[in-house]
Amino acid sequence: MKFRGGARIDYFNATWPFATLDVGVDCIILKVLTSIYVFQKEEVQNLKRHGLFSRGIKIVHSNPTAPAHIVFWPFPSREVLEVAQKAGYPVAKGQVNPNKKELPRCFRWLFMPEACGL
Repeated sequence: MKFRGGARIDYFNATWPFATLDVGVDCIILKVLTSIYVFQKEEVQNLKRHGLFSRGIKIVHSNPTAPAHIVFWPFPSREVLEVAQKAGYPVAKGQVNPNKKELPRCFRWLFMPEACGL
């Protein structure tokens, strides 16, 4: 299944819609502008949420040809994690809750003081 979003590759940022993530049965393919990164299922060590206010997905991997720090920024991130988990990829514990709905981005900022403990 394909998802559109943004990505951070080491220190390079590509904003939406310049990145796509394709979650397949055997591999995950991340396309960012002209670069393509392929992660075989056995190379994906973990997929987990990344970020406090925006929800990215960090790809923890063992692919020696890909940069170490890779984050994909979809909206919503929960759907990507659910699809990846159903395809058999390791998703960090507690990252997928199908009953929990994400707030629209505009509402998240309204609740920021509570999220920060203020």
